[in-house]
Amino acid sequence: MKTKNIFKTLALVMMIPAMLLTTACSKDDVAADNIENTANKGYTLPLTVNVTRQGDEATTRATYNETTKKLSFSTGDQLFVGGNYNTTGSFAGALAWVSGETFSGTITTNEGWDGTADALLTHAYSVYATLLPNGYENYDYFYISQNNGYNADIIPYVSKAFTTSKATAVEQFSEEHANSYSSGTGFVLSPQNAILNFTIFGLRPCVSVNVKLTQSGSLFDNKGSVTTTASGAATFAVAVNGNTDLKDLALTVDDKAITLGSTSTTLEAGHIYNIGRSLSPLASVTAADMGKVIGANGKIYNNAAAAKADNNTMAVAMIVYVGSATGESSPYNHGLALAMSDVDYGNTFKWKTESTDAGHTKQTSSSFTSESGLQYNSYTPDHNSDTYPAFKNAIDNDGTATPTGCSAWFLPTGYQWNQMINACKNVLGTKNSYEDLRDGFTNAGGTNLQSSGYWSATEVNAEKAWRYYFSNGLWSRVNKGDDIYHVRSALAF
Repeated sequence: MKTKNIFKTLALVMMIPAMLLTTACSKDDVAADNIENTANKGYTLPLTVNVTRQGDEATTRATYNETTKKLSFSTGDQLFVGGNYNTTGSFAGALAWVSGETFSGTITTNEGWDGTADALLTHAYSVYATLLPNGYENYDYFYISQNNGYNADIIPYVSKAFTTSKATAVEQFSEEHANSYSSGTGFVLSPQNAILNFTIFGLRPCVSVNVKLTQSGSLFDNKGSVTTTASGAATFAVAVNGNTDLKDLALTVDDKAITLGSTSTTLEAGHIYNIGRSLSPLASVTAADMGKVIGANGKIYNNAAAAKADNNTMAVAMIVYVGSATGESSPYNHGLALAMSDVDYGNTFKWKTESTDAGHTKQTSSSFTSESGLQYNSYTPDHNSDTYPAFKNAIDNDGTATPTGCSAWFLPTGYQWNQMINACKNVLGTKNSYEDLRDGFTNAGGTNLQSSGYWSATEVNAEKAWRYYFSNGLWSRVNKGDDIYHVRSALAF
């Protein structure tokens, strides 16, 4: 049944004001024969209790007064009380906030009880209380499971503790809870969860994004949908169990991983943490961005002129493939881009200074399997050396800095060249061939590829490597140490 109907099923949960007691703990002497048997739904006991809080100054749903070390409550707040005792069996009920720190109402027991409600709670072998903030039934976070009024149990589902509001509106996710009762004190609540206020920048404006927070080694899985602001920010709050380590949490936005922490940081229950992270705009590219340029600042522009108009930003690469099959691993698995022009003014280079084995995985067919080009930037032997001129010049790219959100410059593999060529067919031109990529840089404000050979990073065997000819769209096996071809640097993002 829905949580908003639970109080209809708790027998006589809210008694008339004449039954309310004003002391911190009930001292009534209601005899067993005066306790009403409510049609096999149990026996009701009037109960008034005080509630205090053990903890610190952390912000919670019930306002904590640092001076008095007490909670302040508001109209509509309720206290759910449950437990078990040998004589009475199960008992449960919801008490309404009266004033100050006092809650009053009734609890329902399975069997009769000839003492006070205070004595029952004192002697029960299990007892607990959970704060139900005003309006809690509008959320999916708290569930009340029951067979009847006296056998009810409240269940907080941390996996449901997600909202698109900041924590100022959802502090009930802290879960104020007590597992013991004292005749002199009542219930001493303590928070169970830490609340994380997330603000993620760098997303596309005014779109819906799916966010998910998971914890390694558990079934914990918070997720929801958030609409970004006009500035491309997503704001949401999530509750996690106290003592969770931040580095064990993994956040994704539309399946894009966002690093939260690399060192151990224990999250304290009852605390609210404001966490801001930025995604590069490149992490949210779509097919509509094909042919646009990446500025030195990591932003996407329609062309080089638009980049220059934005604080004289230089366009450094053109987006020529959008998708996850980049040949590179996360986070560089959203697309590929080529530099706006060839390295060294279009001069040519050898693949290697001599035709000897480079230690790569050999590919003998131009139907290439997936291969990373970025891996050769830190390969052994060192490809960023005079021994490997094509690689060294691709990695340096005439000293052009790489934008935020992108990989380092690298020499693309045969697989990556094919991905880019095929993606640009009928997108950057109308030829439906390799020519669309070759001639597609003019509109972006770059330099078109030349109608001659370009090196790939893919090795055929000890003597030969693959090069692509943009005059006829054919792959050829050529000598590494004898032949010279052009180099166009690539980026993955």
